[in-house]
Amino acid sequence: MKLDELRREIDWRIQNTLSISTPVIKRPVNTTARLERLLDPRQKDRYLQLTVRYSLTRWLTQCSAKEFMFNLYLLDLLDRYFPVIKLNGRGLDIGASSWSYLPALVSATGLEWDGVELDANRRYWTLATRRAHAEFVCRHYPGCRYLAGSLLDITGEYCCITWFLPFVTTRALQYWRLPQRFFQPRTLLAHAWSKLRPRGVMLVVNQGEYEAEEQGRLFDGQSIVAEYIGELPSVFYRFSQPRFAWIAHKPFPVGQNK
Repeated sequence: MKLDELRREIDWRIQNTLSISTPVIKRPVNTTARLERLLDPRQKDRYLQLTVRYSLTRWLTQCSAKEFMFNLYLLDLLDRYFPVIKLNGRGLDIGASSWSYLPALVSATGLEWDGVELDANRRYWTLATRRAHAEFVCRHYPGCRYLAGSLLDITGEYCCITWFLPFVTTRALQYWRLPQRFFQPRTLLAHAWSKLRPRGVMLVVNQGEYEAEEQGRLFDGQSIVAEYIGELPSVFYRFSQPRFAWIAHKPFPVGQNK
């Protein structure tokens, strides 16, 4: 084992042994007046359009200003690109991190969600863990569950799956200091697809064109027919590297009644 790989493995084991978190401290937006001061004219116009279709008032007491903007960004994308179909069942969000964007997932779909995160015990500068932050958010959404662990341990069946920034290259894995053994893009995609019920939909968002192209090769390797949506611009959030998306619908097996 190379020295860097050994260090990542040791760091991982220490992090997951010392997993107790400090309390989550958050300053919510609280008022629409404060929110509107954060929005420029284009953002305000789009925000008002979204409020016609979705109830966003409870976000004010749940989200910090930064989280509110990110949830608006995600809701904007889901509203424009996610299939307008009636979904029945549970949703699965893979790589949920601290799950600060759960409000947007619930608002867009009306579903209860499971969020799975391998690196759930990673800490922020406050010493609070991702898991503590996610569980804090989940308390506002009964029926939603944060699952600390590997996607490969997931056994449920889901009507929709979202997957933001999967590790499709070793570079991203190394950046987050995760052990090399967790680089399993083909195995993870195959397992995720097996958890999606027929007629379900999967949305995958990648960082940068290279990763989006690699994602396409992974879909092809699993014989998954996915539609390339392309770049995902939004007035609410701008990343240093643009985001690109794929959407895949799972058909019924041949010979099975619909």
